[in-house]
Amino acid sequence: MSLREIIIVSIMLLTMLLGGYLHFLPQTAVNTGSEPSTATPALGYAKEIASKFEKDTSLSKELFVIRKAEGRWDRDPYMAAGEAPSDSQAMNHVERAAKDDGRQREFVYTGFLQVGEKRLAVINGIEYLPGESIDGQRHFVRRIEPDRVEIGTIGTQAAIVIPLNDFDASGGE
Repeated sequence: MSLREIIIVSIMLLTMLLGGYLHFLPQTAVNTGSEPSTATPALGYAKEIASKFEKDTSLSKELFVIRKAEGRWDRDPYMAAGEAPSDSQAMNHVERAAKDDGRQREFVYTGFLQVGEKRLAVINGIEYLPGESIDGQRHFVRRIEPDRVEIGTIGTQAAIVIPLNDFDASGGE
């Protein structure tokens, strides 16, 4: 064996001997009970905090806010009132094209996101998962593909296929 290996093995043996000694050392000398426990003030403080939480009703308000934030939002809270969503240029572009054709376009598919197996579609500036209702009434997302989305209507087998709308953010056609 080399000197390096001898040093490593001897340190390992010393560590094992010390661990065995500490493991089998009688535990009576560790805490005799004559000294006051340091956990007593901490336990009293924890009970005091717990009683304050029971009396405080703001915790229920915070839970309400958290649950409300987890739900579906009607509008983006970071947008000023009356401000258009970031996809408004795309929607305006599509609406202008639809009006030029003389047809009315109801849904605009502007984005696709896939994380693992989960797929999201951005329709009219709002993200949707498959199966979610779009307008809160009849239409829902049936299938999401990177280049198109299928929208189903409740009560029928018909599907509306909407291609991904690639738009020029500078406003050019």
